[in-house]
Amino acid sequence: VNDSGVKIGADEISPVTQLFTEDYMVDFLLDNTLGAWHAVKVLAGNPQLAETAQSEEELRQAVALPGCPWSYLRFIKTDDGPWAPAAGAFEGWPKTAAELKCLDPCMGSGHFVVAMFERLVALRIGEGGLNKRAAVEAVIEGNLFGLEIDPRCTQIAAFNLALAAWRRLGYCRLPAMNLACSGLAPNTSEAEWLELAGDNERLRNGMVRLYRLFEKAAVLGSLINPRAVEADLLVAGFNELNPLLEEALDQESKDERADEIAVTARGLAKAAGILAGKFTLVSTNVPYLGNSNFGPDLRNYLDHEYRESRYDLANVMLDRCLKLLSEVGSFWGVLPHGWLFLKRFNSFRLRVLAQNTLLSIARLGEGAFESQQAAGAFVCLVGL
Repeated sequence: VNDSGVKIGADEISPVTQLFTEDYMVDFLLDNTLGAWHAVKVLAGNPQLAETAQSEEELRQAVALPGCPWSYLRFIKTDDGPWAPAAGAFEGWPKTAAELKCLDPCMGSGHFVVAMFERLVALRIGEGGLNKRAAVEAVIEGNLFGLEIDPRCTQIAAFNLALAAWRRLGYCRLPAMNLACSGLAPNTSEAEWLELAGDNERLRNGMVRLYRLFEKAAVLGSLINPRAVEADLLVAGFNELNPLLEEALDQESKDERADEIAVTARGLAKAAGILAGKFTLVSTNVPYLGNSNFGPDLRNYLDHEYRESRYDLANVMLDRCLKLLSEVGSFWGVLPHGWLFLKRFNSFRLRVLAQNTLLSIARLGEGAFESQQAAGAFVCLVGL
């Protein structure tokens, strides 16, 4: 696709922006967020450890959980003070793991999602009260969320998460996952789309808004922001739409096209619910694409919705991720390093730094990725 020189549209955006994230990047980002949050709780219960520990390794061993060593978790110590996680205390985060909501909005085949799953299960078990099966089910149902523009990658991510669960439990039925394809478009006329609603005015209103929200989904994916469309997102809220769609699916139908529309609508409602959500931790490897390669649909949308960050898709996705955070949430991700210093990003950079606390920058340079596909990609790990 790159060699062809075509401008990037719906058919090209998935292959062009997919890049495997190295294990150490994922581990560093999650160990210094979920791990740091956990370490603060452990040290609060054992303040003497924070005073007397001789090294970071001693502290890592003290806060380790079964199957979760927090190998990349970093601590710092002032001359006259106790040890503390280098990334900070995440003081505004929920007090229990049950309340954490973690999202990868560009999940690809599920690298971050599976790594989050392993850590969240360890945290839920470590808090007590849940056995292994209950912890696995609770994390899938309530803690873990993912979005991906590519439908096939979404399927692979769901299967990878299922495999991670089955490695712990053996093969069994799992709860419905909070993973969705944000790149599905209605792919039919609005009139045909609305036929599914029949005379149900509540469902009809919701279907109209879904249709218009996701018309350009194949090129926009997780950049779609339901909260920016209208305050009353749907007359039937996204979560309320699902039972109405289930009811439509349950009705016997010989019309395969109607069934296909119902399944798509259900998927869009799920994606919309996640896209409208707020999360404790958003962690991802953003898509990489400069604005000289944008197709008209992508360019027009970004010129209107993301004016300060529109020069690079990576910065646009950072902008979008920050909008997905709860009031006390944190973004930790892999980004090209140009946003830190290039002149065309000045206004975007100033706004990000004015509105957020910069917790971490690890500049990795050009050799961060093993893949030859990433030659020339100078990247950094950023915590905000």
